[in-house]
Amino acid sequence: MNKGKNALILLDGEKPARNLLQCFWETADLHVCADGAAAVCVEYLLQPEVILGDLDSLDADTRNHFRVSKIIKMADQETTDGEKAIQYCIHKDYQVIHIFGALGKRVDHTLYNLGLLTKFRHQVAEMTIISDDETVSLITGKKTFAASAGTRISLLPVFGKVENVTIKGLAYPLRETTLELGHYSSISNRFTGDSATVSISSGQLLVVIERRED
Repeated sequence: MNKGKNALILLDGEKPARNLLQCFWETADLHVCADGAAAVCVEYLLQPEVILGDLDSLDADTRNHFRVSKIIKMADQETTDGEKAIQYCIHKDYQVIHIFGALGKRVDHTLYNLGLLTKFRHQVAEMTIISDDETVSLITGKKTFAASAGTRISLLPVFGKVENVTIKGLAYPLRETTLELGHYSSISNRFTGDSATVSISSGQLLVVIERRED
């Protein structure tokens, strides 16, 4: 199991900034690209190890550009490219996965991709969706997050009621509070120091943290 290694997945949502993607690209041990996002790799001069999907968007020139990549046709219409890419990484025993291009463009795709965090939560040690503005992760139990003071953080119970939520290190702390979408969430909270701890007794909590260039 590759606990110490991480995989990067690039999907065909909102295109990440070149500098951000390249920064994570350089530290990733495996790079998997959905075929719909291949144009981004061409533009940024990036060479993924794996390109997968139904491959309808890969013309001869694009295939030639990626001639050293492993190109895998997966025509299964029951799963999205995001699911296929995550399943590939899990099959290769990668337990830390960073996903780019999962947000933006279409609301249905965005919501579905956020749902992948809960679908695969028992099969990976860590999975994070990253955009130019935010990082998104899912927690159960207890976790400590690091960020500079003033960084925005939101806690969203999008997958159902979350009970006994206690947060420390934020401007608006909570203690054993129940969060439920449409009733009560913690939106636009702020780090007061360089870390914050979130703990819950039951449920799954989506954590959205602002990306800041300090």
